[in-house]
Amino acid sequence: EEDIPTVTSRRPDLPRQIDAVVERSLERDLGRRYPTIRAFASDLRAVADAAGGPLDQAALAEVVRTLGRVSLAERAHQVSQFAA
Repeated sequence: EEDIPTVTSRRPDLPRQIDAVVERSLERDLGRRYPTIRAFASDLRAVADAAGGPLDQAALAEVVRTLGRVSLAERAHQVSQFAA
């Protein structure tokens, strides 16, 4: 499978710490992903705070939606293949 590009490869203006947060959220091994959305949000907020302040909910949702769109669509397709 093709590697997922890092966030900062597409948005070099963002702090590099975001790469680790997003990478963990997209981890293939479920045991290595965030256990809850709150844990994921907490790490995203920590990165945002270090970069000068948190994003509001709408901006944060747009970042997650934009960065994960292709990966999430691919995973949904894979899951649907198993369900069929």
